[in-house]
Order: sequence, then structure tokens, then C-alpha cells
Amino acid sequence: MTRRRSRAAAVLGVAVSLSMLSCSAMRKGPAADDPPDVQKTVALAQRSISSANHQKALELLHGAYKEHPENAPLRSAYIRAVEQTRKEADAVFATQRYQAAGALYAALLKGDFHTAGFAGELSFGMDYLKGRIRTCARILTKNGLVKYREGKLDAAIAVWEKVLAFDPGNAEVKNALGTAKAQLKNLKKLQ
Repeated sequence: MTRRRSRAAAVLGVAVSLSMLSCSAMRKGPAADDPPDVQKTVALAQRSISSANHQKALELLHGAYKEHPENAPLRSAYIRAVEQTRKEADAVFATQRYQAAGALYAALLKGDFHTAGFAGELSFGMDYLKGRIRTCARILTKNGLVKYREGKLDAAIAVWEKVLAFDPGNAEVKNALGTAKAQLKNLKKLQ
């Protein structure tokens, strides 16, 4: 009986080890037996993230994932890229670089990962992204108003244009920008 238990424990140990190896291989990226286009896409996406081009990485991975939804390493790479982009956005947000943070949150929001079938596996949701974009826009809008009230129309316009780059539907900022541009134009006519 003891021999059977030892043997069963050994077999179970080997099975667990193989399972762990399989999981770690999925975390590292594409396997050698993956289609070449998947390997190339994951490598390009990793380089894009390394060079801070998160939008490109997400687009590449989404396109590949649409073609190969059954590919577990690709799925893992896609999830990692989404999470890494969110983590980078949060880090930038924490340093009060709201335009850069807003751009990263917008890249995630524009990304189609939420249609890829793994949104429930992420540490955040669409509401989180929308809330962060609103926060970035609100803070920058106030900064623009300060510049505007100081008579620094060019500076206010520059700030508000940054907001529209990541929050193009922001009606408040569009109105403020239109007003500031009209005033700047009138001032230039008077000079």
C-alpha cells in the first residue's frame, strides 16, 4: 500500500510539474510551434510596449487574437499588454502627468480587448478607464482655466488641445477652446 501511495505521489508530482511548465511557457510568450505570424506579432508588440507605443501593441495583439482566438500564449501576451498599459497609465497618473496618463487610458478604452472575451479576467473594467479619463480631463481643464483667467490664451489653448487629444468628445473643453481661440483672434486683429 505504501508503494502505491509513493508511486501515486510521484505521478501526481510529475503532472503538477508539467502543468506548471505549461503555464510558465504561456506567460513568456509564443511557443516555437506557434504560427510565425503570431510569434512575430507578439515580438513586435513587446517591442512597441518597450518603446512606450502601447496603442500600436494593443492594435497588433487584437488583430492577431481575432485571427487566432484559440492561441493560449497569444491570449496571455494580449492580457499582459493590456495590464501593463494600465499599470503604466496609473504610474504616470500618480506623477500628475495627466495628459500622458489620459492618452494611455484612452488607448485602452479605444482598444477592443473588451470584445476579446477576457475582459472579466482583467484587474479593471471600462468604468475604471472612463473615470480616469474624466479625472485627467477635469484636472487639465481647470489648469487651462487658470491660464485663461491669467490672460495666457495660448497656454490655455495648448492645455485644452491636449485634453481633446485623449477625450475628443469633451463638450466643455470644445466650448472653452472655441471661446479662447475667438478671443485670441480678436486680440490679434486689434494689434
